[in-house]
Amino acid sequence: MLGGFVRQVAAMAAGWLVSKGLLESDDTGKAVEIITGIAVGGGAIIWSLMHKKKEADKTERKDLVLGVLAQGLETSREVIKSLPSGGKTEVAFVEKLKEQQTDAGVRADVREIVKSDVVSTPQAKAAAVQVVKEAKAA
Repeated sequence: MLGGFVRQVAAMAAGWLVSKGLLESDDTGKAVEIITGIAVGGGAIIWSLMHKKKEADKTERKDLVLGVLAQGLETSREVIKSLPSGGKTEVAFVEKLKEQQTDAGVRADVREIVKSDVVSTPQAKAAAVQVVKEAKAA
């Protein structure tokens, strides 16, 4: 259906070229083929570029979300550490997270995110202090 539409538009374009004296009527068939090829090829290129951009945007968004989640977990660890039995609780919490990551088959991926510049322990500590302060004030 789309191919027929493209050929029809190409035929109209070839007809226009003939009417303007830019193309001999004997060459109309060949012009239709060329115009169709250009239209299909150009359309495919445009679609491909748009699709790649969309995928890049999705990847960038996923990376951002993963970073925010990782930072949130780091902040959670710091909040847990501030509790009376925080050291033991934090160790148990981390072990449970590792177990879940291993079960899901993503342990190495998570380790890479945590080691990257995305996670900041100093920022997590500062956020944890603020969370504890707000919780005590509430």
